[in-house]
Amino acid sequence: EALVAGLADLAGTPVVSVGPDAGSWLAGNPSPGEHLLVLEGAYVPRRIPDPHAWREWLRDFEAAWMAPLLEALAAGRMASLRLVPGGGRDYRLGSRDRRRWWRRRRDPARVLGAGA
Repeated sequence: EALVAGLADLAGTPVVSVGPDAGSWLAGNPSPGEHLLVLEGAYVPRRIPDPHAWREWLRDFEAAWMAPLLEALAAGRMASLRLVPGGGRDYRLGSRDRRRWWRRRRDPARVLGAGA
């Protein structure tokens, strides 16, 4: 996406493909420091008012991205994780927070800002 490439260029950060899931990205041994991962597939379910499609996307997102990232956080491969789903929401997780936020029962549409 042009916006992401432009922001990365301004920050002096290279733009690389993240692959299909967090496991692939982590296996590529990302360099230490901050990384911006843009998951373009996340935009589609938010625009579709089909609750089944949304639930399926959320299940796949948890398996492909959140579970491996939280595992890396627990193992100390990452110091923190920041999730910015849009709608003014911003979640920061440290190794001690990894179970508090993601496993707490909440309405997924509200957490990720659907309809916001």
